[in-house]
Amino acid sequence: MALAWLTHLTRLPWPLYYLVFWFVPLGTSFPFLMMVREEVQHTNAGQGRFTHTRNFLGNVLIRFAVFPMHMGYHLEHHLFPMVPHYNLPELSEFLKSHDENYRRTITVVEGYLLPRHQAKA
Repeated sequence: MALAWLTHLTRLPWPLYYLVFWFVPLGTSFPFLMMVREEVQHTNAGQGRFTHTRNFLGNVLIRFAVFPMHMGYHLEHHLFPMVPHYNLPELSEFLKSHDENYRRTITVVEGYLLPRHQAKA
């Protein structure tokens, strides 16, 4: 309905814009970017409970575009998959303060494309 109204009011081809700017990226670039994100989160990681993935901290743009819904806290997501995404940062802080093994072995990467450094949390 919105596309029909926009087309009627502006005389522009809004259904075509919708197709080009929503469905084409959804079928082309979006799957590619999701595969890249999966590779970054799971490749070159250990096999241990706390080393099979890592956490990514970065600027606001990277967190919004690459790791939405706190998916930068990927280790916590794997350890406790039933915890809602909005509680993952709090879970991370809780684990850091209560679990010595977690604190000692977790890998935190600051940055994404050009990480500043890779440090233990």
